[in-house]
Amino acid sequence: MDEFEINAALDDSFNFSEVDDDILDPDFELNHNNYVQEHDLIGIILLSSSDSEEDIPINDERVDNCNLEATNNEFENERLINTKDIGYENVNENEELTSRGKKRAKNPSLWKRNISKIQRSQGSLINVFNAIGDKEKQDTLLGGLISLKDMSRRRPRNNQRGNRSCSCIYKIRIDGTNETELCKQAFCSLFGVGKSIVERIISNIKLNIPSPTDKRGKQTLNRPNKICDQIVFQIKSHINSFPRCVSHYSRMDNSEKRYLSPELSVKKMYQMYLEKYEHNFLERQSKGEICKPKVKYDFYWQYFNKNFNLSFASPKSDTCQTCDRLQNLINAEKNDLIKANLLDEKKIHIEKAGIFYSDLKNMSKEAKTNPTLEVLSFDYQQNMPLPHIPSGDVFYKRQVWSYNFCIYSGKTGQSYFFMYDESVGKKGQNEVISFLNYYLENLLHQGIQILYLFADNCSSQNKNTALIHYLYTIIQSEAFGLKQIIQRYPEPGHSFLPCDRCFGLIEQQKRKIERVYIPSTYQEMVKNTFNNFKYPMENLPTLYSIPLQIKRAKLLDVQDLAAKYVLPEHLWFYNQFEENYVENNDVPCLSDYED
Repeated sequence: MDEFEINAALDDSFNFSEVDDDILDPDFELNHNNYVQEHDLIGIILLSSSDSEEDIPINDERVDNCNLEATNNEFENERLINTKDIGYENVNENEELTSRGKKRAKNPSLWKRNISKIQRSQGSLINVFNAIGDKEKQDTLLGGLISLKDMSRRRPRNNQRGNRSCSCIYKIRIDGTNETELCKQAFCSLFGVGKSIVERIISNIKLNIPSPTDKRGKQTLNRPNKICDQIVFQIKSHINSFPRCVSHYSRMDNSEKRYLSPELSVKKMYQMYLEKYEHNFLERQSKGEICKPKVKYDFYWQYFNKNFNLSFASPKSDTCQTCDRLQNLINAEKNDLIKANLLDEKKIHIEKAGIFYSDLKNMSKEAKTNPTLEVLSFDYQQNMPLPHIPSGDVFYKRQVWSYNFCIYSGKTGQSYFFMYDESVGKKGQNEVISFLNYYLENLLHQGIQILYLFADNCSSQNKNTALIHYLYTIIQSEAFGLKQIIQRYPEPGHSFLPCDRCFGLIEQQKRKIERVYIPSTYQEMVKNTFNNFKYPMENLPTLYSIPLQIKRAKLLDVQDLAAKYVLPEHLWFYNQFEENYVENNDVPCLSDYED
């Protein structure tokens, strides 16, 4: 090959540019901006202009392997980046570097397809692992994914033998069959466990224990204060010895809930337990000795809350007289046959009460979807006194009563109230019929043909011939478009209606008000209690042709309270009673009908 061919081959192999990028460039300067670094010059001897071909030494010896490996590791990433920047776009971690001639070992765990599989399986792996629940089964699963093998090669430092006796291989199963190896850190991350747990499993595998047992909380020698099973059984038997009952109104909603006597408490029950099972402790404590019981109050309280669905009932009020009478007879009866008959009688009585409530619930639910059906329940609230003040002498004085009548609609869930004082009307059958008639004329929805009425058994208000004749007249004349009216009465003593729930909310709001002087204050209180509480008539007109009369003794008490405690701007309400009172106490008046 002549000199011209050599120069042409050099021109084709190396393309010079403005940037120094090759050692054959006559203007080459070694600096950090060049792609070729100092480590690229290993084993290459630079020629100077004074050297001749005869003076060039040839060195065939290889560079030391350790030094070459350390150098390659130090500049490995930078060489790869520089190679890509030069223009070798097909270079990656798994293919041959065309510029250097070095081929990397394949690592399947770094392939994108395997990484994506691990990432897709990460959520399912940890969910399946946590769903196992049992600690021993979880450790068994992890132990099956870890395999041990002997150390194939050791690299001791400072001529010291390493502590590792074997190497570990961590795998995960993707899609139930494919196994993928990964490092210890990734293995712990995928299953959400710590490295200490994995190391404990490895130590058990070395001892040929593939299924380690969980020993937490099972040590007996180092737990001398542990309460034995016999004492726990005593606590359970003691709690079960107390009589319990079901709720009076919520049997269907709380079928498993039971209630203890309102006179009991956990502290009292614990004291009874000590008196029965640990009387020696009480004797020593009474003598002033410092001692501790075997069962502390905290343990008794925790066992009561965790193992029993019990609560303490509130003192009963307005209970059923039939239930109380039958229960007293059952408790006192010694004859088994008579006692069984009494139990059957009480059971039938309770079932009748349950039928009434189930019918009320079902009819109200049907009324919300049936345009021709309406369900109404009505009742009077407990009388509210005027003036309502916290002074002590009010307890010994007679007051003016404010009445509140409620009609609840099962179709709309709204409550309509009619409030008035005893100078406007009484609290009898005429008032009940008047309010029902107003509701049917002004508030009943159009198209209603069937009307259900639910009320208690009060004979002077709801269960009388006057009301029956009024309803009969409506059906005969087909007034208000009604074709059928069904009047339902509950079992005596089991007359808790939706109106009573409204009255309970009003009573809660009433406890927050300290002083009430006139009925309008009660009306504002009721309207602010709940949004569904409506007053169709703000100022109820007088229901009788003349104002109702009041007894002389009651008038004197009312005037005395008004003079002492009522503000001057509200005295007009109490002054109107002066002209209408009864001198003769034998004359019937409203006060004779107070509830």
